[in-house]
This record gives sequence, C-alpha cells and structure tokens, in this order.
Amino acid sequence: MKIMKIAIDGREANGSDGKARYIREIIKGLSRCLPDDFQITILAKSPLEFEINSKIEFCQLPKTRYPFSTNIWLRKKLKREKYDLFFAPTGFLPVIFSPVKTVVAIHDLAVYREDTQPKLKTKLIEKMLLPWTVKKSTAIIVPSKSTKNDILCRFGQYLAQKINLTQYAMGDEFINLKLKREKFILSVSTLEPRKNFITLLRAYQILPEDLKNQHRLKIAGNLGWNNHEFEEELRKANLHNQIDLLGRVEDNKLIELYNQTALFVYPSLFEGFGLPILEAMSCGAPVITSANSSLPEAGGDGALYLKNPRDKEELAQKIAMVLADTKLQEKLSDASLKQAKKFSWDKTVTETIALFRRVAER
Repeated sequence: MKIMKIAIDGREANGSDGKARYIREIIKGLSRCLPDDFQITILAKSPLEFEINSKIEFCQLPKTRYPFSTNIWLRKKLKREKYDLFFAPTGFLPVIFSPVKTVVAIHDLAVYREDTQPKLKTKLIEKMLLPWTVKKSTAIIVPSKSTKNDILCRFGQYLAQKINLTQYAMGDEFINLKLKREKFILSVSTLEPRKNFITLLRAYQILPEDLKNQHRLKIAGNLGWNNHEFEEELRKANLHNQIDLLGRVEDNKLIELYNQTALFVYPSLFEGFGLPILEAMSCGAPVITSANSSLPEAGGDGALYLKNPRDKEELAQKIAMVLADTKLQEKLSDASLKQAKKFSWDKTVTETIALFRRVAER
C-alpha cells in the first residue's frame, strides 16, 4: 500500500473567523476518519488548541525574522521529505513557494470589491498573489458556486477543471436545544464594513417603539477594521442601553444565543459562503439575510431575504414583520432546521479526502 504524504498549513486553525473554523473542522474531520494510506502533517506556529488523531503529526514552524523565511523553510521541508501533496486552506503565499502538487482553498474574492473595504495591506497582497495562485495550484477548493463563478469570470474559464465545490457546514455542537426564545435580535460576525452593521443599526433605530423597547440588539464578534463609521453611528444613535456589543464569545455561549434569540439577522454585502447563517439555522433561529453572493446557497428555503441589504427601511420592515408574528417565527424556525440538515462537515471532509487522493495520484 502506497502511503500518501500530505502537509497541511494549519497556521490559522486557532483563530475565530470563518477561514479558521473551516481548517479546524477539516483537521478534526481527518482525525475522525483518517484513511490508512494517508500520512498527514499539520504545520503551525503554535500547538493546536484542540485534540487531533495521534497518528497525525504536528510540526511547529520555526520563528523567523525576515519576510518569506517561513515559506522558504516550508518549501525545503516539502521537497526534502518528498510530500505528495500540500494543502493551503487559508493563505496564498505558500502556494507560490510549494514545490509539490498543491490544493488551495479560495473562500471568496472580496478583495476585488470596493464595498467590502478590505485592509490596504490585504488588498495589495491578495491582488498580487491571487493570479499566481490560481495558475500554479493543482486544484482549487471553493465553498460556493458564487465563489466559483467569481474566479472563472475574473481569471478565465480554463480554471473550471481545477475548481472543486466543497461547502462549509456547522459543527456538530450547533444543535437545537429547544430553549425558550427570548426577546432579542442577534447578529454574529467580525465587525467590518462588508458585514453591513451600519444598516442594521439604522434599521433598528426606526423599528416601532414597542418592538424596539422589547427587543435588545446583540452583536457578537471581534472588532475588525474601518469601524469608525459604525462607532460614530452608534454614538449618534444614543442607543447604548438597547444594544450589546458582546465581542468574541466562546462556542458554548454562542450556541446558547442562537437557541434563545427571537431573530438572527445577517445583512452582509458579500460572502464566500456565510457560515453564521447555518450555525443559527441548526439551532432553529429564524433568519433574515441578504439575497446576494453565496448567501442564498447557504440559506436556501430557510431564510427571509433582503433584496437590497443597504435599505434600512426594507430591513426594518422585515425585522418588525417577524418579531410581531409568532407563527411566522415558528415557520422560519422549522425552515431553518430543515435547511441546516442539508450540510455536514463529514460530507465536506469526505469530498476533500477524495480530492486529495485524485490530486496525489495524478
């Protein structure tokens, strides 16, 4: 039996964003169903904050002082130890340096959109690296048809044979606890411009007074970048007594919030997938989200959609409609649970293993 040596870049596995959750769940899935002919090494700068299969090797990357030093070290390791495959799930630079067959995950092309307002450093680096990455990679993983279409439109239809759709899912811990729904509105994401929290804040301000007085707005997630407009809007609104900025919350608390909220609102301007929607749905939360990019792929028939996520009037109207109608809340909750059942990390990991095998055996 030929052993396939596979190296995985796990540098972001301990993070809190969607990309981090993706690679964390892939590693956990591989730990659960590690093929006998796979020899896997996880490369990271610090030990993983979760348990992995004892047969999976962990390799701590060296501390380096100079730009590209880590990637030069990585290139030498992959070549010296004759790996069959390298998987880059969260970064593009390692792909450029890889001397072996390489699978890269491209989660979205947000960097090319003006309305997402990415960090300048991120914008410059990704715009420079992405064309090389798609050309040099052996195979590309995307989480949605939307991201696949964006890649084909920007870089060329010839990439169709390289692209493989493996959708995200919610962790098994995100379940319907059948808790009593409480009177608050929840939104979960890193606070950055493309998540569109300003429109959510403005919509909340114009809700009917009785609904606004009865339902607090809770926002869970780390502060991202370019938050000055949101902070100024929050200051002017003078709604500190009705809005809770929770920061990053641990999964056990997040699951509780999803299970208790009367309504989950995710008015993002653009997503590669939209993982918080599925997490909320798997906990039975009624969901309002945007009808753009990949979000209808994640939400399916389980969500109520915004035609224009920048329209505060439309968002306020839909929020008020759901909060004022308990039967509609129950209907949306049932639809959420049904939609969430279509996704699982086990399916994603099985498809990823099959892709690794196809690529390594070419």
